[in-house]
Amino acid sequence: MSEDDQIDNEGIKQRFRDAGCRVTDFDDGYFEVIRQPFPAASLVRANPYFVEFNTLVWARPSGFFARTRSRRDSLLNQMNQVTKVAKVTCDQSSIDSDEGGWRVQAMARFVTGRIESDYETEAIDHWVNLWLQDIANLILEDTGFEIVAILKDQPEEK
Repeated sequence: MSEDDQIDNEGIKQRFRDAGCRVTDFDDGYFEVIRQPFPAASLVRANPYFVEFNTLVWARPSGFFARTRSRRDSLLNQMNQVTKVAKVTCDQSSIDSDEGGWRVQAMARFVTGRIESDYETEAIDHWVNLWLQDIANLILEDTGFEIVAILKDQPEEK
């Protein structure tokens, strides 16, 4: 990210806290956001152009034939039809043997329509609600896969 694209990350993190989220620093300009009682971890990156949300979920197939790439692609298509704001992708060519499923990334960018770095708490609260609704819909959708959010239970950053 260039110097021109930098914003006051501490200010935006405080707005996420004001919106009821737990915030933890992460790497490379990202920070982790969790809102109870739905403790799915979302990585957030903000710049003057957009606020980006990323969440990883595991898609665990049932049955041997569900482990094929064509079933994964069918699942991604179905997931993208369910979501309202998220784009769902998977870059893995095979199932993660430790987790027994595909690591699926949901991502969305929220744009205000103007270049700014002073995002309002009400807008952030609305974006978090839309985001968590999409993640919940992904988990609840009947896909033939067990969809599991990567959950976090960490102490709050002060």
